Amino acid sequence: MNRCAQRSFRWLCQEYKRRVRLSPKILARRSSVLDEICNSEHKSGSKRGTLPFDLLERKHVLEIRDDLRSTPGAQNEVVKVISAMYGWAIENEIVRSNPALGIKRLKSGDGFHTWSVAEVRQFEARHPPGSKARLALHLGLFTGPASPGSCHPWAPARQEWMATHPSPEDQQIVGCRGGASHSSSVEGDNRRQCLR
Repeated sequence: MNRCAQRSFRWLCQEYKRRVRLSPKILARRSSVLDEICNSEHKSGSKRGTLPFDLLERKHVLEIRDDLRSTPGAQNEVVKVISAMYGWAIENEIVRSNPALGIKRLKSGDGFHTWSVAEVRQFEARHPPGSKARLALHLGLFTGPASPGSCHPWAPARQEWMATHPSPEDQQIVGCRGGASHSSSVEGDNRRQCLR
């Protein structure tokens, strides 16, 4: 283990890694982030690992987050690791406050959009029946994925296995009993049009 000044950020990181009880996989991931922080340069030119850990403030955590990572999800991970270490340090009476506490998570995106009927047809044209890709698509479409607009096969009032609300922009997929796939009209008149 590297010798480092007590009360430095690197010392705190080493104590955390030595004494915390985590799964090896989580500890390895956190250790990697903490090592990167320790080896990164502060705007003063000093390595962050040499700076006193008890002087770390919220603004410094934000600076570290923004310097080390460029995407929101990765930036959130840096804050999470710092917060976890300082939370552990509070429990072990090494520090009095957690500078990462209360930092809001950055929005990491809107997720994946719902495929239109045209996008499903395009995918099916590219992947022949019997292919693993086609099977994966059909399993996702016709086995009732968790969706607020979905109905369940045991719902007595409906004949469909799965129904999604149509969006104003495009048609959305609706799967029906019997394996045939259908789409819901955007006009909202509940007409069904079979996909082939």
